[in-house]
Amino acid sequence: MLKRDGPRNKPAHRFTVDIISVCLTPDTARSFAKTGSAPYTADASVAYIMGLSSGTVRTTNKRVNMKLSKACPKALLTAAVILAARTRGEVTVDGSFQASLDRYGTVDSVAIDQNGKILIGGTFSEVNGISHQNLARLLTNGAVDNTFEGRVNGYVRALQVNPDGAIIVGGSFSAVNGQSRGNLGRLLPNGALDGSFQVNGLSGGVYSVGFSPDGSITVGGGFTTVNGASCAYVANLDGTGMLKSDFSSGISTCAALETGVYIIAVQSDGKILAGGNFNTPHGFETLTRLNANGSLDPSFNGNHGPILYPKAIVPLANKQILVAGAADPSNNGFVRRLNENGSVDPSFQPPDFYGSVNALLPQIDGKIVAGGVFTQVDGQEKKGLIRLNADGSLDTSFGIQVDNGVTSLALEPDGKIIVGGAFSQIGGVAQNGIARLKENSLTFHSSSNANGHFIAQLQGDAGKSYIIESSADFKTWNSFSTNSATDAGLTIVDEAAPTQKRRFFRAKLQQ
Repeated sequence: MLKRDGPRNKPAHRFTVDIISVCLTPDTARSFAKTGSAPYTADASVAYIMGLSSGTVRTTNKRVNMKLSKACPKALLTAAVILAARTRGEVTVDGSFQASLDRYGTVDSVAIDQNGKILIGGTFSEVNGISHQNLARLLTNGAVDNTFEGRVNGYVRALQVNPDGAIIVGGSFSAVNGQSRGNLGRLLPNGALDGSFQVNGLSGGVYSVGFSPDGSITVGGGFTTVNGASCAYVANLDGTGMLKSDFSSGISTCAALETGVYIIAVQSDGKILAGGNFNTPHGFETLTRLNANGSLDPSFNGNHGPILYPKAIVPLANKQILVAGAADPSNNGFVRRLNENGSVDPSFQPPDFYGSVNALLPQIDGKIVAGGVFTQVDGQEKKGLIRLNADGSLDTSFGIQVDNGVTSLALEPDGKIIVGGAFSQIGGVAQNGIARLKENSLTFHSSSNANGHFIAQLQGDAGKSYIIESSADFKTWNSFSTNSATDAGLTIVDEAAPTQKRRFFRAKLQQ
């Protein structure tokens, strides 16, 4: 419990500490681990706990300082501070996810529904040895969901799940569930065809789908007509599948070899980011932004760097934009972060890619997973999958590679990553077209018993061994146990804690 001392309007506050459990970052751990002028580095790859009885906490905007007001009672250890409650770990292929396509299958689109089930679309005939044509739904363990009825007679390139669970399917096909549907259809949550969505056909393929805040559906592709009406590359449909009369796109056809809108992303304000090869009133473009009614947004400038084929666009919460693809005919790929007006953010410094970047997935900590058909990154062999730090630099702790391209990425609610593509091996594991990655991590939950023994529950990865160490000063660490984690975690007990004035603990994965 924290008891606040002093006035509320002061920028720094003092708290009286009785029993505390505070989650802090590794950077704060580094700040805390200073004695006088001598800094002691807290390793961000391990989880730390500090046990103490009572004291004071002084907070500012950037630092949490602690000072014991009295020594720890020998009979009872009353508090614990978790300095790095969740730490980064090695990324590995999740062996509990048992899904694989037929030998030549490819996953080009992935979506996670409200129940955590995984929708996959692409070009394949089997999933886990079961016949499924180009569309399937998987359970969280990778098994095929046999209750899902959806099937498509052609290539599925776009999947989106409605808030009500309905599923928009786009691509290059003529039938969904055996009924005529030209390149776009809507399924009910069980995979049955939604007959109330009456799209009579698009003249070309659908490459991307997005939902607007007003509930309408925006589609991008290579079509020039929708339901028989002229409509080039971008269309806005109502809930019945009809063209909305108040939408008029500022995009028109062009004479390039590969024309159309390859990727769209709808911002929270309803504006539509569109990437591809097309014309606007300003001439040929590869990236632009439309207002919610389809008109060109004049606030979005063209200073976004060279783009040959944009493959991924991700609007960020701070109104910046991630964009990736192929930069030029020399097979140079790119990832860029743009400001709200479309200009390049110079503070984001990504590496050089040899080969296109096809998919981007921001993680909750600001890091960005990128997949594609690249084979080198900054001159080093990096095939198909890498991770960038928040500033764009290469995250060297991420070591998963594939033997062929990655085309789609999705984030599960628990932070695991679904990877789709044309690969037959990922991270050294044989897996066709679909896989899941997990990040090994440590979490601590601490308490004490009536004898003052320090007790911590460590949740790690089942089967992994962890070395538990203790310290009195954050400098000298002594190992006092090695434990193997189970699905239920493992319990650490330090009977010597009541004899200590101050006690730190850390857990490290045994190599």
